[in-house]
Amino acid sequence: MLNNEYVEVLVGGAMMVTAVAVAFLMVIGFLEKDLLISFVTYAASLAGFAVGLHGIFMIHRGKE
Repeated sequence: MLNNEYVEVLVGGAMMVTAVAVAFLMVIGFLEKDLLISFVTYAASLAGFAVGLHGIFMIHRGKE
């Protein structure tokens, strides 16, 4: 079974990849360019980075 820290890293990475994918779809014109969607993708990317970084720090802390 996966530890919570590894799940945090995976969820954070998935959030960041999803945010980049949505932003890319807006750039190529598949999705409508909207300010709200841009803010949501930025927030998801930032939150994913924070969650993933927290998971990495917890993994490192557990090894000490």
